[in-house]
Amino acid sequence: MRNYFTEFIGTFFLVLVVVMTGNGGQTQWMPLAVGSAYAVLMYAGFAQSGAHYNPAVTLAHYFQGKFELSEVLPYVAAQIVGAFLATLLATPLLAELNVEQVAIRSVPMIPSLIAEFLGTFLLLWVLFQVTIYQQERIQSFYGFAVGFAYLTGIFAFQRISGAAFNPAIAIGMMTAGMLSWSDLWIFLVANLAAAGVIGYGWKWLHG
Repeated sequence: MRNYFTEFIGTFFLVLVVVMTGNGGQTQWMPLAVGSAYAVLMYAGFAQSGAHYNPAVTLAHYFQGKFELSEVLPYVAAQIVGAFLATLLATPLLAELNVEQVAIRSVPMIPSLIAEFLGTFLLLWVLFQVTIYQQERIQSFYGFAVGFAYLTGIFAFQRISGAAFNPAIAIGMMTAGMLSWSDLWIFLVANLAAAGVIGYGWKWLHG
């Protein structure tokens, strides 16, 4: 239960930062804010739950053979609930600021599939490299490495897909009116495809 609570809290604050900056007139600061949030939340929750905060991360761990199938659904449920509640809180907070919220955005299909796949792949590749393969050598820097990977991906692909790289964040952004619900499948397909490639590819690469 503590693992699920940690996943809920981490995803809640990650999505809260995404919505408050991305939908609150501070989009120029969104990559730095979200990357920093991911870094500190990695440090806060890694020892407890592994600090997934992302269904794609959870599935990649499962595909890699390092996570039990029975844990996948509770982890994903905690992440989705955290994302949804973060959006419910952010919406009235932004309303109090009288900030003009961004219009609902429909993303281009093929470019967004590519952008979301590449961004998720980058995030997962760095995460596994620094938390598993190279843990003994750069253990104290893993949070910053993962945070900067996310920051880099947002800078690169935000204008194309919105740069979720995470189905929970995509759902949060859609609940906040930042993305169109009709495009949810794009994020699910691209993010989970990257999880499969990284998860199964990792076993081939490292044995």
